[in-house]
Amino acid sequence: MYTKVCSKMKESVSSAFYMGTLKMQGDLRKHYAKHRKKGSA
Repeated sequence: MYTKVCSKMKESVSSAFYMGTLKMQGDLRKHYAKHRKKGSA
């Protein structure tokens, strides 16, 4: 029982971390795109 809960928590944490990194990458891309446009304009 305990190990099951542990693995479930690990899964949710890793997936949340994964989504967080994806979101961060997207924000960084937007950020860089903005700066690139400013630089080329």
